Amino acid sequence: PSLNAGGTVSSTSLKVKTKSTIIDQAMRPESWEQIQLKEAAMNKVPEMFVDTGVQQAPIFTTHLKSYDKLVEGQHVYLEAQVEPRTDPNLKIEWFKNGVTLTTGARLKSTLTLVYYLSINSLRNDDSGIYTCKATNLLGEAVSTASIKIEDRHWLLGESLHPDSLDRIGALEQPKPEKPEAPEPTYETPVFISHLNNIVCKEGDNIHFECNVEPSRDPTLKIEWFFNNKPLPSGTRYKSTHDFSYVSLDITHTYEEDSGIYTCKATNSKGSATTSGSLRCTGDKNIYFDTQHPQGKAGLEAVEQAEEARLAKGRRPSVPDTGYPKPEWIIPIAAEHQLVEGQVLHLEGQVEPKNDPDLKIEWYFNGKVLEQGSRFKLTSDFGFVTLDLVDVYERDSGIYTCKAYNKRGEAFTSSTVYCTSKDNLIERTQHPKGTEGLEKIQNLEVLFAKNPGNSLMTIQVDHQHLVRV
Repeated sequence: PSLNAGGTVSSTSLKVKTKSTIIDQAMRPESWEQIQLKEAAMNKVPEMFVDTGVQQAPIFTTHLKSYDKLVEGQHVYLEAQVEPRTDPNLKIEWFKNGVTLTTGARLKSTLTLVYYLSINSLRNDDSGIYTCKATNLLGEAVSTASIKIEDRHWLLGESLHPDSLDRIGALEQPKPEKPEAPEPTYETPVFISHLNNIVCKEGDNIHFECNVEPSRDPTLKIEWFFNNKPLPSGTRYKSTHDFSYVSLDITHTYEEDSGIYTCKATNSKGSATTSGSLRCTGDKNIYFDTQHPQGKAGLEAVEQAEEARLAKGRRPSVPDTGYPKPEWIIPIAAEHQLVEGQVLHLEGQVEPKNDPDLKIEWYFNGKVLEQGSRFKLTSDFGFVTLDLVDVYERDSGIYTCKAYNKRGEAFTSSTVYCTSKDNLIERTQHPKGTEGLEKIQNLEVLFAKNPGNSLMTIQVDHQHLVRV
């Protein structure tokens, strides 16, 4: 230290040795040696298997086979066998016209004990000389085969089955025409059986039938007439003509179906007719008398049985006990003070509770109370309630309950006040109110005045000290 005018000065020196950024020395040398031994064992190259057998150059024991009459679209397999098959250095290559053959979806090479080259869906450009070359470390061997594909035009003009041409020609030859037979001649139509007369009741089904000759005449035509007019077509009429048999069926006849029905048969020689009558008796449209098989006696028995059945389910009439005018023995509370969101419950008791004619009605501000999911109304033997969930400010007003019967009516009312909640809360929500808010504000002022002090003690109240 040295003395100077006005003060003293003290000095010292500090020297720090720098370390390397990357530490390349092991923190645990004994562990590093074990790690190196394990990694050396893992990276050790396995000893190669050395075949000590007899080594020789490749020899084809089975050569490729040539094909010279192949057709487009066929499949061909070229196969060969080579020795030594167990030589790991043996390499097989395929060539076409001296150029290395590229395999693909149509050309596939298989390397097994027998070496295959398969060619699918032959084309004209697949013709050529195919060579299989086997090579190893001691030499090479070659086997060659040729493939020739016959060229065909895309449109085949020759028969695929020459032996069948004669038979097809015989079948296609026109057949000799048969001599035309003379057309048969038929006589004028004759009815060998005639229509009958029918009497029926309204609603019955009727059937007309007859027989006519010549039955085999293709020009024979059958027509039906009703009162000399063509018979109208409809679902109730069914006409049948089967050789000589002719019939007409009418379902569910009416009184207006009565009349003369005529069947007319016509051909190229002439015509013939036959007629039959239908008489349909109509029933009454309205029946005033009983239709029971036993008449009035049966009808009286049915009425007695029905009266007995109704008497079992009929309750005996209860005499009028003369219930008095309704009276509220416990009226509903006169006033209710609620906050928005609370539940409103109104209840009261009215007499006579056993009166079956007693009715209850609710009113809000003089108008019938509108029903809704928030309202629940009950009336159980004189006990009357009204429940309203989630009260809003608009529900404030006068609620009136009206009880009435045949003798008169009675009223009871209650005034409901509902105070709405503030949408924006401006007052403090602290449990201690304004006092707690003032203490928080004092703490914020102290922090603002002493921003650098990280530790100070503040008295919040008389019982607690806070260190911040």
